[in-house]
Amino acid sequence: MRWEMLFADLAGQLTVAQALELDSAVADLTRAETATITLEDRLRAVVGRPLHLLLDAGLDLQGELREAASEWLLLVVSGREVIVPLRAVESVRGLGVRAAPGAGGPGQGRAPSILSLGHALRGISRDRTVVRVRTPHREYVGRINRVGRDHLDVAAVPLDGRGGGAPADVVVIAVSSIAHVSAT
Repeated sequence: MRWEMLFADLAGQLTVAQALELDSAVADLTRAETATITLEDRLRAVVGRPLHLLLDAGLDLQGELREAASEWLLLVVSGREVIVPLRAVESVRGLGVRAAPGAGGPGQGRAPSILSLGHALRGISRDRTVVRVRTPHREYVGRINRVGRDHLDVAAVPLDGRGGGAPADVVVIAVSSIAHVSAT
């Protein structure tokens, strides 16, 4: 009888040790999985919800997140569409803990991750939309004429949207300096 109690006690200790080991393994796996989640994944999980972004340029943007791609976000801020390079985002408020790994497909309200910032800017260029290109130090109003690998040409246009932008009115902006691009 004494050995039965000893074996029961040993079995109980083993069960507790196994449970602790399992809890530790689950915690380690959870930390490892969390380490693979990107900001893009977290943003993709809140498409359609309001966010508050603080940009590197010291600018605050509050609006509804419409798209989350690997290099850029599309927000609607006070009724205007705004493209924000993801690398310009310093911090985000309004994110939950959820993540949506992988790119959403067309018709799901999400831009496929393969659409780079260059793709988005070339689309705006083809559309001939008058935009505001905001950098940390100034704002340029005009039409995007060309999009290179690391720069874009903006032809100045008066705020009323008329004018073609003579060659002297073209400014070349480094893509790395863009804080955001918005419709006028």
